[in-house]
Amino acid sequence: MQWVTLLGELLPKYKNAMVKSYEMRGTGEFNTEWEEVGTGIFWSRGANAGLEKTKKVRVPTTEKMKRVCIGEKPSSAITKLRGSGLKFFYAQILMGDAADNYKGLPDCGMTGAYNLLANCRDEKELYLTVLKAYKGVYGTGVHWCPHFKGTEEYADAYIEVHGTLPLDWVQWKNRGAWLTAYDRMLEQGRLAWMQTYQGDVWRKDKGRIIDANDKTFWRYQDGPVD
Repeated sequence: MQWVTLLGELLPKYKNAMVKSYEMRGTGEFNTEWEEVGTGIFWSRGANAGLEKTKKVRVPTTEKMKRVCIGEKPSSAITKLRGSGLKFFYAQILMGDAADNYKGLPDCGMTGAYNLLANCRDEKELYLTVLKAYKGVYGTGVHWCPHFKGTEEYADAYIEVHGTLPLDWVQWKNRGAWLTAYDRMLEQGRLAWMQTYQGDVWRKDKGRIIDANDKTFWRYQDGPVD
């Protein structure tokens, strides 16, 4: 019997394959830079009388390195990540869930989520680690986020299926919102959160709730809402 704790755990399944293993090794060649050195010869007269003459020479600094294949090792890529408790919840904020149609943090995936969260010891560490990862992608300020129904990509996909523009294309075209990394994290966290009662929203009072249909939220980038 497996006991599930509040913190939970992450249970990775690794890719059953061998991959090449590399390490950086010295080449025996060195980078060089110019340096002034004494010549052992001294000025006999003039303003520099008594001073040693110098010359510029190239001296070795750091050794040049190259990436060398040293054999093979088991792949560290994760093909499936199961888990429980808070660790798995925060992992879903990073890696998303295709079955529930939310994408998580771009380019993170299961391996990235596991590497970031496996050693976290409490929810504070989980929360701050995930927020730092989101800020690493979206920055510490605000960024423009287009509403998906107002993008050319959405319109093209709709036309391909229905042969015409969406009925609400005009009202959503070019609309979006200025979001922070925290807003993005909240949105994905609320999609991942398993509600236990109606209105059970993750961090409900800790940030604005993004409503896909609220036209006062989704504005034009360089002007007011109609």
